[in-house]
Amino acid sequence: MFLKTAVNSVRFKITLWYSFTLLIALSVFSFFLYNQQKKALDEYSDEVIAVKGEDTADAIETYLKTRSGEGNKKKSGFLDRKFFESIVNNHMQDPGLVSISIRIADIHGDIIANSANMMQIHGISREALAESMSGNAYYETLQLNSGNDKIVYYRSYTTPVQIEGKAAYIVQVLKPLHNNRLAMKALLENILIFIPITIMLTGFLGMSMAGLSLKPVNDIIRTTRQINAENLHLRIPAPNTRDEIRELADLFNEMLSRIESAFLSQRRFIQDVSHELKTPLTIVKGEIEVALKKTRTEQEYNEVLKSNLEEINRISRLVENLLTLAKLESSGNEGPSPEINPNDALIQAAGKIKKLAEAKNIKVELDLSPEKLQVKANEMQIISAFFNVMENAVKYSPEGTCIRIKTFPSNGGFMVDITDEGPGIEPESLPHIFERFYRADASRSSEGFGLGLSIAKSALENCGASIKAENAPGKGAKFLIIFPQPQAQIKN
Repeated sequence: MFLKTAVNSVRFKITLWYSFTLLIALSVFSFFLYNQQKKALDEYSDEVIAVKGEDTADAIETYLKTRSGEGNKKKSGFLDRKFFESIVNNHMQDPGLVSISIRIADIHGDIIANSANMMQIHGISREALAESMSGNAYYETLQLNSGNDKIVYYRSYTTPVQIEGKAAYIVQVLKPLHNNRLAMKALLENILIFIPITIMLTGFLGMSMAGLSLKPVNDIIRTTRQINAENLHLRIPAPNTRDEIRELADLFNEMLSRIESAFLSQRRFIQDVSHELKTPLTIVKGEIEVALKKTRTEQEYNEVLKSNLEEINRISRLVENLLTLAKLESSGNEGPSPEINPNDALIQAAGKIKKLAEAKNIKVELDLSPEKLQVKANEMQIISAFFNVMENAVKYSPEGTCIRIKTFPSNGGFMVDITDEGPGIEPESLPHIFERFYRADASRSSEGFGLGLSIAKSALENCGASIKAENAPGKGAKFLIIFPQPQAQIKN
């Protein structure tokens, strides 16, 4: 199980890919190095035998010209052979050339002189002889079976000795390739040892470095496993870096904050719903129990039924508001909506609020922008949002005051300003004013469930708008509804 987990880990995969990439890189480099070294050794061998071959040919050519100038033919054959034998052996005193063999042949390929270290190699090949008779030098690789099925390779250089433009003799220089092959074999063995060791060491160090680099990820995993509904306050320790892991940790923490906020909101929602439902249900239950204890008059039964009906209507309104809020929060922005004029929506909402305002002798003033404002939104949601904000203003405004509603362009979009003359909003209540079931202190307490502003906020956000409240204690409350670009358009 542990082995399977280790193999499937990101650390192992990163190390595996890095090791594989390094293996490819080292293999390509080693192949290039091997070929370059082999080429360099071959070129050096060719250069050595070519230089020695040309020096020997020049020496023979000079000797022959000197003998020809003396005009003395006496004992010339003996002198020539003696000279040839000395010239093919004069390099033996040089430690760097001791492995080189030299032989001299006539134009027919018959050997005239061999150096002392010449092995039993076949005569000059036809190809080399033909090239020499044509006045050209010729390279070739020869092989000799030295016994025990062991093959020895030689590199040869064949060049003519020319007198008056014609080949008189042939010089062939040979160098064994044994040392070259030993050097290449040693290089290959070193490569085959070096690459695996390097890959293993790199893999080990890579696993260690990857482990250090991914330690924050392990911390994220460990902390995430500890998080449940009871400790949503836990946060992932962010590494002191500026890399993707730090960004991932920050994103996780932001997500946890949102989840914690949503969870607490849902818990508070359930508690508030339970509280709101408990009171009317308790009243209904109590009144029914009292009515059943003894026989009542028809008037008493009617009063109980009327009271129960009021509480049931209250429960019905609460459920209706909750369903509306749930629908708004779950639907989101459902795609393209028709263009509407928010001024028209405000006029309709103001018409609906008129009876509530008149009951408290509150005046509603509309100051609508003359520009033709356009917004893509669900008309019923916008009217509902405006109505809930206006209803809140009427609810907390003293009798005989005024509610002012104004629209005006702002930063490419437009704004709706709804201001009342009530006691205002206390600073500690501002962060919570749009929360479900939230009702401010006694100065703004009244009947209702504290859902109106939550419904308005959700409806406006579904239409791409936003709402905010400004507190001015003792001077009234102001609600600003903002429709930004390109959601809002102004047409002349």
